[in-house]
Amino acid sequence: VLVGGSFPSYATTASNNLARVMPNGKIDTSFTVKVGNGANKDVHTITVLPDKRIFIGGNFSAVNKEQRKNVAWLKSDGSVDPSWQIEFTLGQGQAVPSWIVYASELDSQGRMVVGGHLTAYNDQAGARSAFVRLNNTNGALDPTFTPNDLPQHSDVWDIAVRPDPKDHVLIVGDFPEAFVPRGANLAKLDPATGAVDESFDVGTGADAEVHAVLKLADEDVLVGGDFGKMDDIDRPRLAKLGPDGSLRDFVVDVSGGSVYALAEQADGKLLIGGDFTSVAGDGTYRGIARLEADGTLDTSFVLPGTIETVYVYYNPLKPWWGGYYTTQSTNGFDGCVHAIVTLEDGTILVGGEFAQFGGNPQNALALLNQDGSLNPLFSSANANIPSSGSVYSLTLLPNGKLVYSGSFTGEVACVNYDGTPDLNFTPADINGVVHSVSLQADGRLVIGGAFTSVAGEMRERVAVLNPGGDFHSAFDSAPGADS
Repeated sequence: VLVGGSFPSYATTASNNLARVMPNGKIDTSFTVKVGNGANKDVHTITVLPDKRIFIGGNFSAVNKEQRKNVAWLKSDGSVDPSWQIEFTLGQGQAVPSWIVYASELDSQGRMVVGGHLTAYNDQAGARSAFVRLNNTNGALDPTFTPNDLPQHSDVWDIAVRPDPKDHVLIVGDFPEAFVPRGANLAKLDPATGAVDESFDVGTGADAEVHAVLKLADEDVLVGGDFGKMDDIDRPRLAKLGPDGSLRDFVVDVSGGSVYALAEQADGKLLIGGDFTSVAGDGTYRGIARLEADGTLDTSFVLPGTIETVYVYYNPLKPWWGGYYTTQSTNGFDGCVHAIVTLEDGTILVGGEFAQFGGNPQNALALLNQDGSLNPLFSSANANIPSSGSVYSLTLLPNGKLVYSGSFTGEVACVNYDGTPDLNFTPADINGVVHSVSLQADGRLVIGGAFTSVAGEMRERVAVLNPGGDFHSAFDSAPGADS
């Protein structure tokens, strides 16, 4: 595993911003010897070619004391490849000093496409865009690849090559509509020329952050977040886009908060979760709601609780100042929903930062019936939900069991499909929050979070657990990256 970032050492071994880790988690010292002093500043992206050569990009100016501005090519053993020297301008050996590389990817023909941050360029510069394609032989810019020029202070943060008939390239980042005539912050590019595919039209895009994206069974895309408009059209916190980026006639008034979680049921109905306090003007839908496929509120999904009108004084100690009437709801969740999973029987498992559901205690994890009522299968009485803390991720295992993680005591837990605690799962002691869990092919669990030790052994932010939850000590990255 190749690791890049902003760190002076890995596993106590000096390895400036670049290291290779063996399958057992130990640092590969043979690679460290060859890469020498490493990169003298941050490494943001690493791509390995089929011939085992290694492309790195970032904000550095030298690798192992050899001048390499923002990009470099390494041999498989970590040594700098002297035959590969990029020229970003017409001047010999020069580069655009204000171009920082954040992303790299190979297209289907093995050509390297690179994106980053551009703060300035001139008409004579060989790289006029923060998105280019390079010649794999010597690192030269590919003159046949001519994407639209990105304006100053633009960013390309990530690149994906779509496995469609034309092998289109998708880029995401921070660039205004002036760059992409058919969209902002998301574009589809022709893989041969780099030109913007104007058939993918997202207009002016979202006017604030997008937290969740879900590809639907009908090939449309559902997005949720903080935004109020999509393509300058009102779409409060939720929007639906067609495969061509067009805005669907799918309007849902989500207010009082943001959308953080999305899920689609087998019948095509849509579940949304977050910290919002009403949907379609209905204050009974706090934290979660279910929509029909066309975006209308599914009123058969009824959340328990009550709504009452109360008078609130501006200053309770000085009631003569007056006050105002407002409504208070106990329906739904009293906090934020971070994860939603639909189960085979149609029930809905919800995880998040909440302490009540319908005005009654229900901390961090809840199972809802198809009608929105609480299923008592997951409860403190059954000892299968956290007594305190929050749940950030829900992971269904192939055997039907469920692993959830968060900031509760134990950080990771496993339950059977029927909700009973998995008595064979005994998690190791973890001293910090676990934000994510990923299942390996061998059944072990990779955990990531804010912890620094597992089972009393130092593990900086990443570790592996055996299927039973106990610590897999063979994966030992020692202290790992120190920041």
